[in-house]
Amino acid sequence: DLPILGFPNFLEAVIYLCSNILIPLGGFAAVILAGWKWGIHSLLQELKTDAQESKPVRIYFYLTVKYISPILIIVVFLNSIGIFG
Repeated sequence: DLPILGFPNFLEAVIYLCSNILIPLGGFAAVILAGWKWGIHSLLQELKTDAQESKPVRIYFYLTVKYISPILIIVVFLNSIGIFG
């Protein structure tokens, strides 16, 4: 076994890369695309729920997708690469 970047083998390195870096970055890209580029109105229309008529649901989606989710995903990413621990 040849150590690769501190991992015992190639598969361990790939598992770390995928689960700790690529998945959080993909989630961050998805919420940025949905919340900022695509827009909450388009997102609610695509969900095809009665959320367009419900103001509390629209406010919840607006705050969650646009602000809370990106912040939490960044925190999870920083924690997974070892910034907080």
